[in-house]
Amino acid sequence: MNLEELQQELDEVCKLNQKVRENIIKTQEREDKRDKNRRTSRIRGAIIANAAIA
Repeated sequence: MNLEELQQELDEVCKLNQKVRENIIKTQEREDKRDKNRRTSRIRGAIIANAAIA
């Protein structure tokens, strides 16, 4: 493996790492939004994630 091939491999790894990081951030945002909705739901019988709020 020469330096050019190594650089290409590193570039691919960096791109994949960036995609994974973006996916983790998006997933965390979705989970946070879902958790917030569960805590603040006004629907009767809705699950309340934090019993202290109830």
